[in-house]
Parts: sequence; C-alpha cells; structure tokens
Amino acid sequence: NGLCDDTALQVLPVNRVSLYAPNAITPLRDDNNRFEIVTQGVLSGELYIYNREGLLIYYTPDYTRGWNGVDQNGRTCLQGNYVWKLIYRAVDRPSADQVEVGTLLVIH
Repeated sequence: NGLCDDTALQVLPVNRVSLYAPNAITPLRDDNNRFEIVTQGVLSGELYIYNREGLLIYYTPDYTRGWNGVDQNGRTCLQGNYVWKLIYRAVDRPSADQVEVGTLLVIH
C-alpha cells in the first residue's frame, strides 16, 4: 500500500586505520635494528619512547622516522623493555588525536 518500507538497513563499520608495530629490535646488529610502525590510513603522528622508569628518552614529530635504539643524547639504550606511544591523526578522524601504546624489547 506504499505506507510501509520493507527495506532492512544494517550499518557496518569500516576500519580505515591499521597499525603494525614490532615488539623487539636488535639495534647493535645488522638486521631488525629499527623500530618502525607500519600504518595504513594514518595522516601524521608523533612517536614517543619511554624507558622502564617512565622517562622520555626519544621523541620525533614524524613517526615514519622510527627509532634506532639511541636516546636523545646519542647513547645506545640498554637492553630491556621500553614503552612506545603514537599520537596520530587518521583518515577516519582527521581533526582528532588518537593514541596507541605498546611495549618494545631492545635486545643486544
């Protein structure tokens, strides 16, 4: 009769952002010597690396530069656990900061 709509509508979320971050690096060896976050759908981002005491030891305003296991003073970091934080802008929310945090093991 034209008064009822029989169409079903289901909204499916589409994940436009993906991040891959390694969980270990070996900065004093030839292979696997950089921490680099591989992304899809990320427009820009800042990378922070913290030591186990929570002190910031590395920062870059361009996350694509990665980290080679050296602190801000040019010293190779000790073997152990570190925390990384990525603050980024993505294609699905370009006007809002988003945050991802993870851990990283540095092996000599």
